[in-house]
Amino acid sequence: MPTNLKLVSASAGKRLAAKVIDVLPALAVWAICLLLASAADSVGALLLWLVAGLVLAGAYGIWLWGWEATHGKTPGNLALGLRTTNEAGQVPGWAAVFLRGLILAVAGVVPVAGPAVVLVSNLWDRNGQRQGWHDKVARTLVCDVKAGRDPLTTGGLYGPQSFAPQDELQDEPLDESRREPAYAPVQPPSPAGWSSAQAAPVPSSPAPHAAAHPDDDLQATRMARPAADTAWLAAFDDGSRVQITGSALLGRNPAAAPGEDVAQLIDYADMGRSVSKTHLHLQADPSGLWVTDRNSTNGSAITTPDGVRTALAADSPSLAVNGSTVHFGDRHFLVGRA
Repeated sequence: MPTNLKLVSASAGKRLAAKVIDVLPALAVWAICLLLASAADSVGALLLWLVAGLVLAGAYGIWLWGWEATHGKTPGNLALGLRTTNEAGQVPGWAAVFLRGLILAVAGVVPVAGPAVVLVSNLWDRNGQRQGWHDKVARTLVCDVKAGRDPLTTGGLYGPQSFAPQDELQDEPLDESRREPAYAPVQPPSPAGWSSAQAAPVPSSPAPHAAAHPDDDLQATRMARPAADTAWLAAFDDGSRVQITGSALLGRNPAAAPGEDVAQLIDYADMGRSVSKTHLHLQADPSGLWVTDRNSTNGSAITTPDGVRTALAADSPSLAVNGSTVHFGDRHFLVGRA
């Protein structure tokens, strides 16, 4: 299994260098054929070498197209540890690779500079610099498999379920006396010793938010910290594991609201963009993890160990007991004892 189970977008420099390597064989063929044509002693020989150059360069282009379409590889990709995929992390296909190439060819109306700018246009992509202009149109990704995992061999964008083996976290039978009702939202307890100045009690019916984008994170749920932290382990679907001992925020680029006391920020990169900037608030508790959706775009849910899945209402804490699965956007993690 790869050491790094994250997906890593290729840098602009590597993308540009890979394309330069890709075109070098075609340029070499042309250079040789032009040299031989210039030495020809007849018009027929001149035309012969020019046609040969076109045929050989064209054959190389078709082979390059097919290799990238069906395997995500090119000479440049192979040399620099890159792979071209579709947005699901699978082979891009003939149409997508053709479209990417067509956009680069059109950009060639400005020689050299035009294609170069398109190739490094991921620098201006606010979505984690993961797609250039041609990638956005063709709906493709370019992954750095030297810095992260290869989705073409390890299960697409989200990886196989084996990246989060559930049996490793099943340490003890669930205490039925602590199991929460299947559909009733659970409110966190208020044990003695929690400072009232530190956080207000959570209302049973959360006040509605003012209209705002979910990623603005302006309406924060403030959770008090228990007197004695209890460690829980979150095993994510990409294989990474994080120990949570107090309060934590989970998201694409989580940030605490002004005045919010959070012990841990869990930056969870999601190339599919289903995870909001600050998606979840997590609070360790002796009985499990209290999970609060922070008004995310794509929602959250908890699946109990007996398979009952319940969607989370925004700013309404729910308890994820040992063995539960917490879903956030298209991703999830399994709750287990640390």
